Parts: sequence; structure tokens; C-alpha cells
Amino acid sequence: MNGRERALKALNREPVDRVPVYSHFRTPKAIEVVTGMDFDADPFAATAAAYVKLGIDMTKEICIPITDPPDGYVVNATGYGIARIKPETSNFDEFIEAARKFPDYDELKRDFDFDGKVREIREFFDRQQGAVGDSTLVTGQMPGCFDSNFERFGYESFMTAILLDPPAAEAAIRYHSCLRRLHAEAFVEAGCSDAIMYCDDIAGLNGLLIPAGTMRSIWLPHMKFAVEPLMEAGKFVIYHSDGNIRDLYHDIADAGFKGQHPLEPKSDMDVVDLKIDYGDLFIYFGGLCQVTVLPFGTVDEVRAEVRRLLDGAAPGGGYFVGSSGMCGPDVPADNAIAWIEEAKEYGKKFGTL
Repeated sequence: MNGRERALKALNREPVDRVPVYSHFRTPKAIEVVTGMDFDADPFAATAAAYVKLGIDMTKEICIPITDPPDGYVVNATGYGIARIKPETSNFDEFIEAARKFPDYDELKRDFDFDGKVREIREFFDRQQGAVGDSTLVTGQMPGCFDSNFERFGYESFMTAILLDPPAAEAAIRYHSCLRRLHAEAFVEAGCSDAIMYCDDIAGLNGLLIPAGTMRSIWLPHMKFAVEPLMEAGKFVIYHSDGNIRDLYHDIADAGFKGQHPLEPKSDMDVVDLKIDYGDLFIYFGGLCQVTVLPFGTVDEVRAEVRRLLDGAAPGGGYFVGSSGMCGPDVPADNAIAWIEEAKEYGKKFGTL
């Protein structure tokens, strides 16, 4: 059974030979060890080769360091993302003024290059899926309609609006939800993958960034609008948010999401506990702590934690073992390789074929 087939079957809760491995594998030294290739000479080719050799069954992207950010952005601390140099609005009053002028869905659709977006998505998958073949299932990904406002308008301005002018904050959420819906429509039209990850960070270690009741009022309806085309097309949609999102778990499931990622144990999202508390509400992705175990544990501790996660979350299916976020440059090569080796070998214990 190849990785792509294993992932697709597991998404449909069909029998598989072992628990699938899900990863955003971005540890250059480990990539060089696994492949024998010079990472810097061709990061994309080396990373794709590592996915194949390691047997990573599913990922959202074969990602490489960014060296040429667009105007107005800088490369972030990880080297794998970008950050806006300054937000579009510099203070609360400017944000409120901008909120009065956000275009609605119909206005955005008139100016949206739908064919160009479809072509962009297809080109992405041609390169990504073509690089790994049937070894790995590459999913789509789209940004959210809540946390996008932090980067675009400034965290302070947006959060202040939630407190002092909720209609303005909701207008910004609605604006981004319209953009995301257009993205979702293009993804469906592109027809490149059966799965997509919707990424919208709404929580911190101790819980939601704003109360659940407020989120249900000013965010949930617009989030549903954004992803509706994916749900109607029968796509497997994974909800990604860092932090503890338990207070909205059932709301997210009721919106049609079938998967949840990344399951940070330090934020009371240990996957073993989630399986006990919520059963098969979602298929769970991740769970291996990238804050302590992966970067600072020994190889034996990493392997032991993988076994603990599998023992607690894999019985009955519904679990893709993976790190609770990016397995990045801060993770020692031996640890980065060990967790995948252990996951594949020990995961055979829970095969259902």
C-alpha cells in the first residue's frame, strides 16, 4: 500500500496496514542525512526526496525556506514563512475607517481572477504531487478569516475593535471570509485533491483568544460561509488552529470539518485525552509535542512518546500520527528521523487489514 492510498483510505476510515504519518517535515540536516543530498543546492528536490524515503503519507505542502519575500514583507524567524513589515492600518481609528469600506462578496467576485486562481492551484499540485508521486498525499491549504486580521490590520487594532466596535471587527472577518470562499470555489474547480486544510488560529495555550459566545456571533457564520463550497463538494476539510479550541470543538465539527490539527499537548489538546473526551468527532492529525519532546528530548524519549500516542489514539482508527506543528530546523536530525521510523514500525500494530 503506497502512502497516498494509505492516507485516502484512512481519511475514509477504511482499513489500512498501519497508522498513517502526517508531517510538515522541514529539518534540513535530517533531510540531508536521509537523502544524501545537499539541501542548499536544491531544497525542494531534497525535501521531496526525503518525504519519499521517510514514507510520509500525507502533508499540506513540501515547503522550503523563503529567500525572496514579496515587497512589504520579511522572512520570519523560522525561515519558512513571511511577515508583513507593517499592517495596512496603523491604529484603531484607521482600522474603523477601513472597516466601513470593505467590499462585499459580489464586489470581490467581480474583480477576482478565478481562472488565474484555478491555474495557480493546478500548477501548485502539478509540482508538489508530481515530486512525490504516490508516496505522499498533498492536501490543499487556505488561510482563515479570523487570524488574517492580525497580520493585515494589526493585532492591537483588531482585538480592540472586538471589544469596542464589534460590528467593525465582524466586517473585517466577513471581508476575509468572502476572499476565502472565492479561494474555496477555485479549489473545487481545480479538482486536484480530495482534502484541504483550513488554517485559522483562534486560540492560545489557555483557550480561545476571545470568548466562545463572541466567536459564535461574529466569526462562526462567516467561517461557515468561507468553507461552504468545500463542504458541498464533499471535500475532506481539516481545521487547523494552534492552542486550546475545546470550547468550539462541537461548533467546528457541526460546520462540517472532518479533521483537526495540530493537537498541542501543552495547551490541553493531548490527542489521547481528546479521543477519550470526544471519541470520533474528528480524525486527529499531529500530537507529538514540538515544544519539548521533539527539540529537547532524547531519541528514546521521542520514540516512547510516539508509542504512547499510538497506544492511546490509534485503536479504532481516526488518527494520523505527526508533530504538533512544523518539524523544523530546531529539531535535531536524529529526533526528526526517529519519530517517523517509530511511527511507521509501531503503527503496524494498529493496522486493520
